[in-house]
Amino acid sequence: MKCPKCVSSMETVMHGVHRCGTCRGLLLDPLARERLLETDGAESLDAGTDSVGKRWDVVDAVVCPRCNVRMVRLVDARGPDVHFEQCADCGSSFLDAGELRRLRRARSGGFWRRLLG
Repeated sequence: MKCPKCVSSMETVMHGVHRCGTCRGLLLDPLARERLLETDGAESLDAGTDSVGKRWDVVDAVVCPRCNVRMVRLVDARGPDVHFEQCADCGSSFLDAGELRRLRRARSGGFWRRLLG
């Protein structure tokens, strides 16, 4: 499978999660994004740096490597600084390097604010 951003090869790092060997972006099966955001330690799969991720984040005309359908850019309400792409056909998501870590931090920070607030 080829990366929808840089067209390099992707490796399977766990069931439903593929990582690009070059830009370090993550392609996630439809349920994997929510599952990873709720799993402790999942951010370790996000092996790229924020600077590399931000460089690739400007590429927003990407095609799903599974369906060959243009992916739509979305924003997670709990991490509004994170723009990820999602396929409207199969539901796969693509997160640039660093975005999974930022989403996990945003969600856990929101939990503590609600708990202590």
